[in-house]
Amino acid sequence: MLFLFLLSSYLLNVLGSEKGPEIKTAFGTYNGFRYNEADVFLGIKYASPARGEMRFEKPTFIERAKITINATAFGPRCFPTFKSDVNLEEATYSEDCLFLNIMMPSKKLEDETGFPILFVIIGGAYNSPNVDSYGFEHWCDNFVSRGMIVVTIQYRHGFLGFFTTGDHYIYGNMALWDLTFGLFYVDNVIPIFNGNRKDVTVMGIDAGAAYASALALSPHSSFLFKKIIQIGGGIYSGNFIHS
Repeated sequence: MLFLFLLSSYLLNVLGSEKGPEIKTAFGTYNGFRYNEADVFLGIKYASPARGEMRFEKPTFIERAKITINATAFGPRCFPTFKSDVNLEEATYSEDCLFLNIMMPSKKLEDETGFPILFVIIGGAYNSPNVDSYGFEHWCDNFVSRGMIVVTIQYRHGFLGFFTTGDHYIYGNMALWDLTFGLFYVDNVIPIFNGNRKDVTVMGIDAGAAYASALALSPHSSFLFKKIIQIGGGIYSGNFIHS
């Protein structure tokens, strides 16, 4: 019994002393975790909370900080339009929801130019794209394992992402501005994650395909990525443009 006790104590000490991957940026030091051959960083804030007076405004960049951030869990979901889409048993919701997730190969970089980046925009009928429901395992097993970095992003949607008064008071398209700021953030920090900022592919799924199409046509964002994959239509689909 004494032997088993000592053995278990030893294993706990060894396992507890193992540090996960750590990335230092101008916005803080992110502590992630290892999954197979991937280093995973979840819940990375890319913009300040869009709430209060900023609720229907463009996002603002986060400030530089010398802090340590636990990047091992997804950030809260953005609120959907309909109450029926809220599942409090499954997730938490907040207007402080502008987070992204980075999954990168844990192997050493062989090419000095860096790994290519796949920037994924989940759709959800323009109303409730839940990044956390896709998890991280699928992206790591099917993409990161093949030598690329995957970024998934959370952004405002529904009325918080598209409400407009049709004039200068509330311009609208907050969702597209969130995505643009996410691309700016990736462009800023991805070299530290061994990524090639000149080899970014935006992949849109479902309604995300229309967002990707819009980003490719906008002068505010088109220069931030090189390629585009649209799985589910485009900006000229009848369900995207109403005026």
